[in-house]
Amino acid sequence: MHDRLGSAPRLTVLNDTDSNGVHFGCSRVMDNIKTLSARYGLRVGNTVPAATPAFSPYMRRAIRDADIVMINGEGTLHHGRRRARWLIDAIEYAKSGDKPVALVNALYQDNPELWDPIISELDIICARDAQSAAQLTRAAGRQVGYMGDLALYDEKPPSPEGNRNGNRNGMLFGDSVHVRTTRRLLATAGRISRLAPAQVMPITRSCSRPGSRQAAASDLQTMYSYYCHRRVLRFRGIVSFAESSHAYMEILRRFALSVTGRFHALCFALLTRTPFVAIASNSWKMDAIIHDAGLDRKRLIGPRMLNPEIILDNDWSYSDEERESIDRYIETSRIKAKEFFLSLHALVGSTPACEI
Repeated sequence: MHDRLGSAPRLTVLNDTDSNGVHFGCSRVMDNIKTLSARYGLRVGNTVPAATPAFSPYMRRAIRDADIVMINGEGTLHHGRRRARWLIDAIEYAKSGDKPVALVNALYQDNPELWDPIISELDIICARDAQSAAQLTRAAGRQVGYMGDLALYDEKPPSPEGNRNGNRNGMLFGDSVHVRTTRRLLATAGRISRLAPAQVMPITRSCSRPGSRQAAASDLQTMYSYYCHRRVLRFRGIVSFAESSHAYMEILRRFALSVTGRFHALCFALLTRTPFVAIASNSWKMDAIIHDAGLDRKRLIGPRMLNPEIILDNDWSYSDEERESIDRYIETSRIKAKEFFLSLHALVGSTPACEI
């Protein structure tokens, strides 16, 4: 049991998806994990990057040094893929040493049943969408709740009135985890830009040397930068990159529509109350956030449906009902995030810090 009068419980966070600082959504998630931990009397010690081998001495040492092991699920745990297996192995290793383990912010979709006994050993589980919560409930053999992605957490949420569409203009196109979908987005933006204001801005930073083969090979997140700057020079006039998540959101607030294949770009669209069209991705994450936020499902389209006509010929502005649903969804996620971090203290018998 942790000393109630001693230092704050020490967290080791597995699946640090922002180890290279490239992806704005992942950066915001990890920043919020650290912010919420500090706010509620927890101390982040070690963070272990995504896809670290289960036999890594660093990861095993980080687990042994922790009072609590917290796994940032994000979009990793789906379809039993190999990139997720290391987290399952990490849970087994942590539990073999009697470490309390909490899973948060987790997509969980169509994973093998042989993972179920390991999932059932988790001390606290919080999915990031209702569909994942249902599958985790089955896997764990007990009720599992959910909250919105941790990228949605704001210490001081902006006023929704300040994010309405009055002074917005044009369309901001993003990218996708699928290269073919990224190409479709870029081509559609190029065609629309001849008819209406349209720009392309991915949710990742540009690599320091645009077009560098070495940079693109060392980090898959820079693939889009490489593609835009080297492969399709004719589109360079409409492609730009933000330097931070804050800069990305400030730019997003200027546009009347976001068209993207990235889950975290949807999170930023909700935070800035920017209407969006989502392109289906490699899991149900797009459909899940649209459903949980109470939005019209017509906002989700398949990659082959993407063309200038479907974007230009439809009114994508939010209805009054959708705006109210977004406000509720973000506020509910904010409350549940606080509850989750406070609940970690029960795992080690410590006393939560008073809310500031």
